[in-house]
Amino acid sequence: MTAVTEAAGRRRSDVSFASRILDVVRINVANPWPMVITPWLIYLTIFGLTLAVWWAIAIAAGGAERIEPDAFAYNGGVAWLFVYLMVVAIQAMNMTFAFALGMGLTRRHYYVGSVVFFGGLAVMFAGGTSLLSLIEDATDGWGVNGRFFTPWMLTDVSVGERFLLFLIVAVFFLAFGAAAGSLWVRWRVVGLYLFLGGIALAAVLWVWLTTVANGWPAVGEFFVSHSLLEIVAWTLPVTVVAGLAGYFFLGKATPRS
Repeated sequence: MTAVTEAAGRRRSDVSFASRILDVVRINVANPWPMVITPWLIYLTIFGLTLAVWWAIAIAAGGAERIEPDAFAYNGGVAWLFVYLMVVAIQAMNMTFAFALGMGLTRRHYYVGSVVFFGGLAVMFAGGTSLLSLIEDATDGWGVNGRFFTPWMLTDVSVGERFLLFLIVAVFFLAFGAAAGSLWVRWRVVGLYLFLGGIALAAVLWVWLTTVANGWPAVGEFFVSHSLLEIVAWTLPVTVVAGLAGYFFLGKATPRS
């Protein structure tokens, strides 16, 4: 009888934890505009403006066939979305943390639920961008051989690899956004400045050490000898560290801190 009671208690506890995680996801999607709709609107607006410029140049040149084949291939517009996802994660935690704790959710529930929500965002944006890249391929670069969703380095990459690349990069920036968001709700602007300053300092230190050790040839060899997917996969350990750091920072945060 005791064993049955304990098993039932564990099942109730599992269901309760899962439901609380879903509660956090529902809180984030209750108003989809800041985290879901607005990024797509800005993303597609940037694409629309870029495409308008391409067509204006093509018309001025007397037709797309009169333009160099790779004239519109070197485009970094797709990178905007993934950098903005970091901002989305910071906004999400700033907007929902106090409300979630007010509903009786623990910091553990809140952070795990936020990670689940961010993971869903990563899949959605990676999948959407991959689909748009297929349309871009099928339309010969929107009729002008333009490459917005498939910049030059992704031209010969399969759609499956594109999805994985987009997904890994999206998760990377969302993890950093979660860490920065945790710092924000705990120490506000001071924590965010320290976070960004720490990243800048680490980047400068890495460049300095690489230069002092004459390591740039090795860095170049690394990029030449590995595929793009392999290079991007090296960000996964950093993503994990950023995610764990966010959980640590949020541990003692209060809605009024």
